[in-house]
Amino acid sequence: MPEFANTWMPFIYLYGVGGIFFIIGIYLIISTKALNAKKKEHKRWLSILIFGFLYYAVIHGVLILLALDININWVVKFLVLFGLFIYFNWRLENRLTVLEQSLEELNDSVAQFFQKNIKD
Repeated sequence: MPEFANTWMPFIYLYGVGGIFFIIGIYLIISTKALNAKKKEHKRWLSILIFGFLYYAVIHGVLILLALDININWVVKFLVLFGLFIYFNWRLENRLTVLEQSLEELNDSVAQFFQKNIKD
């Protein structure tokens, strides 16, 4: 079996030190108001950034476990459940976005209707 320094140390360094810089970067983005957490689109991109970091860390960890020939049946089950969670969360978000857009259009139509009728 390969040594710890050859397998897990690069992983810990990459996602530990890289994670610190990632968190500092996210903090700078938020503190300089380049990202406004109140806007829906900005929240979406923030969650994409965080998910992307965690996604690559998990994939990298799984590949290390596969290379070490460790029984990872539980990891496969976890990844399948995690993937389903992400998929259904994405579907729900898309449906809510469509619903919000429809409600905004309806609100605009009603406002225009009342403005025309109030003027007359």
